[in-house]
Amino acid sequence: MSNKWKGTCPICGKAFSTGLTESEMLNHIGATMDCPSCNALLKLNKNLTCSDFGEELVSIYHDMGLDVSKAHAQNSYIDL
Repeated sequence: MSNKWKGTCPICGKAFSTGLTESEMLNHIGATMDCPSCNALLKLNKNLTCSDFGEELVSIYHDMGLDVSKAHAQNSYIDL
C-alpha cells in the first residue's frame, strides 16, 4: 500500500494533500502549488516538504540586484 503524500503550508501551518502518493510526488520536485487554505505559492522540495516560493523569488531577484515585494515577485518575470 502506498503512502499518500501530505504537506504542511509554511505560511499558515495547515496540513493538506494532493491525493498523490509520496512516490508520485517525487516526479514533481520543484513544482509550485497553491496552499488550499491561504492560497500561498509553495514549492515542492526534494525532501517532499513545501517552502514559500514567493520568498525564494524575492531572494533570487535580490541577488540579481532587484528589490521587489513578494507579491510583485510572484506576479512578474524578468526577460534576460
